[in-house]
Amino acid sequence: MAEPQILTLFPRFSRLGIIRTLEQLVIENGSPTKVRFGQVPLYLAADPDSVQQVLRDKVKNYIKPDLYYSAAKITLGQGLITSAGDLHLQQKRLVQPHLHRNALINITQTMVDTIDTMLTDWEQLVGQSVDAGDLMAQLSMALITNTLFGTDILTTKERDDIAQAVKVIVDYTATRGYLLFYPQSLPIPGEKRFKQAYQVVHDAVSKVIAVHRKRDDNQENLLGMLLHAVDEETNARMGEQQLFDEVMTIFLAGYESTSTALTWLWYLLSENPEQYRALQDEIDTVLQGNHPSFENYRSLELCRMNFFESLRLYPPSPFVPREAVEADTLGEHQVDAGNFVFVFFYGVHRNPDVWDKPTVFDPLRFTPEREKERSRFAFVPFSAGLRQCVGNDFAIMEAVLIISMLLQRYHITVPKGQTVVPRVRATLHPANGLQIILQQH
Repeated sequence: MAEPQILTLFPRFSRLGIIRTLEQLVIENGSPTKVRFGQVPLYLAADPDSVQQVLRDKVKNYIKPDLYYSAAKITLGQGLITSAGDLHLQQKRLVQPHLHRNALINITQTMVDTIDTMLTDWEQLVGQSVDAGDLMAQLSMALITNTLFGTDILTTKERDDIAQAVKVIVDYTATRGYLLFYPQSLPIPGEKRFKQAYQVVHDAVSKVIAVHRKRDDNQENLLGMLLHAVDEETNARMGEQQLFDEVMTIFLAGYESTSTALTWLWYLLSENPEQYRALQDEIDTVLQGNHPSFENYRSLELCRMNFFESLRLYPPSPFVPREAVEADTLGEHQVDAGNFVFVFFYGVHRNPDVWDKPTVFDPLRFTPEREKERSRFAFVPFSAGLRQCVGNDFAIMEAVLIISMLLQRYHITVPKGQTVVPRVRATLHPANGLQIILQQH
């Protein structure tokens, strides 16, 4: 079988979009799939064994390519997403304990209070058609700001300015990331807006760090915890620049991923009313009209499973690129040093050799019993191995609290007639947005 040429697939790209075209290539050719960009070979890894090989077993041989991640470094510096080697391991030891689920008890009430305030503000939107992505982004922004920075330092205007600036930064960074062969030294449209937006966020983060250093005793938010974090192996603490880079990483990485997955969830629930009713019944039974707490949020199992199924069908990061340091064998393919492998999360999540009826929305795939039956590398929305996102417990808790509190107060409907097609930008989101209508219970 002839190897597919990316350059000949443009008609399919224009008709189906990049993600669905890549999905079809995997279905047609198996995984891993070898494709060519001119004479340059590229490999799509969309099966659990290949994912395990690239992200865990031979992780040192498959590095993050500078060609792709240099754009992210403009914004995130040497944070956890972009750093490598010993620096990455040290930073992971410093950051991860404070984002682990057992540490999140310190910020649970802040999260609940933030969600409650936002949901009250949304009462003025009842009955109107509003963009789900915008609402989820607003809520996610408020949560990450309050839990990371605290609630008493930044003014309302500063928070609003940050929210607008982050949108600009995320869009610019995504654009830069996809211009793989475009020199970083040359400007692109939006350069001036990006620099202005970055300065807004830089000044706000610097202000909050300075206030926390003066207090020297506040560990009721994530920044306070990071200021006091000590590497148990070396007794080292973060330097000023490294602390700033990690704050920017948590802030920007945590802003869009959860909000995008929740946007897809409202669409999926609208298409599956029986699943919606089951989810609503669980919320009513577990919470009995009360706000969720750290103690009972783990009982909201269907909330977690619905979130996971949304992440499976529409992972916010549909793929990650890796570059081979040395030659290797991936499946039946010889991968040469310098070749690129795209770990295709969207593809492995919909791989019919792994999942029964892979395009069907079925949250019960994520019961503990069924999770034990499959490879841990079949579901990797937070990546895997050494590079697994350290904020996954935070994201899961955030999502469960949002789902339970939002459906406790509002019923969500999705007006018919919308064309819902996935498009990859900074994350995988509905190309034309998703309109929803809030109705009070």
